[in-house]
Amino acid sequence: MHIKFSICIPNYNYAKYIGETIESVLNQTYQEFSIIIVDNASTDNSWNVIQSYAIKDTRVKAFRNNYNVGFAPNLDRAAQKAPDDFIIMLSADDTMKPNALAEYATILSNNSIDTSNLLLSSATDIIDGDGKIIGSYNKNHFHNVPDRGKYQTLFNDPCVSDYDGLSIFNCTFLKFKGPGPFNATLYSKALYEKVGGYSSVNLIGPDSHFAYKCLLSGAELVFIDKPLFNYRVHNNGQLQTTTKNRNINLLIDRYIFSNAYTDIQLDEAGLTKLQYINSIINVDIINAGLRHLKDGNWLYSLRHLMFAMAAYPQVAVKHKKLYVFAFLLLLGPLGTQALRLYLKYKKPPMVEENV
Repeated sequence: MHIKFSICIPNYNYAKYIGETIESVLNQTYQEFSIIIVDNASTDNSWNVIQSYAIKDTRVKAFRNNYNVGFAPNLDRAAQKAPDDFIIMLSADDTMKPNALAEYATILSNNSIDTSNLLLSSATDIIDGDGKIIGSYNKNHFHNVPDRGKYQTLFNDPCVSDYDGLSIFNCTFLKFKGPGPFNATLYSKALYEKVGGYSSVNLIGPDSHFAYKCLLSGAELVFIDKPLFNYRVHNNGQLQTTTKNRNINLLIDRYIFSNAYTDIQLDEAGLTKLQYINSIINVDIINAGLRHLKDGNWLYSLRHLMFAMAAYPQVAVKHKKLYVFAFLLLLGPLGTQALRLYLKYKKPPMVEENV
């Protein structure tokens, strides 16, 4: 089977990094690919950088939106322009290691695998703004589902694991994590079309929503537990900007998610909508609200509490931890001091970071 990849790169104001991102694709040991770049009306020098590569290499196809259409619609525009059977949506500030496509091609070229109904992902190294490795994500960061083991034998590689899609959904959905890193996850164009692509109604997490739809549709996951991509963390990154600005859009995204799946779909994965709502309250309302309160951002904490009461009133009024959170808020500055004093000696699970 001849494997050819479409590397889709959605970009907005990443002139500083996108050249390095494109170079990492061009320098692959496996050279059967096209690069699809869709610039989302950047206001920096991105378009000039992109055009310089498109002029030099015919495999680089450059497109530019007349106005900023938003994150999710731009992902769809890139995927819809992909000419090849297999798509990787590579962030414009992330990079691929030289052997990434070669490793993926080895998996996809095996006739024992239904490549049309597959999510293929890998571990990633975390790099800073200067490209220095500062950490890594392996499969345990995303899930703890037992490996079925059949592909380890098939490829004679202990780093290759395979999983049932519904099992991965069950494990990751309540943690608000995808099955693997966004920038390292491959899927077929047939699967993309089967699930209707990315959701334009999601403000921040369309990639996770897309992965969940794939898993619910019966797609299996194959994970290569060695870093084949680099995920960049820097002050101007989308996730970092959202966190820094304490964006209420994240809570809106979770609310949209809570109404995106039917009870029948969740039941097939062994979950309920009530479980999901309680996870939202624990992780995104209480945990995040306590972090804001610890930092002295009382208004942000109050906003989280009010969102819970408005969006999920029937669940919120029965949630005991929410009352503890509300009591600390009522104490004002004294609540902040009490929380800081408590955390000085013990960090409870309800204020842990959700990475």
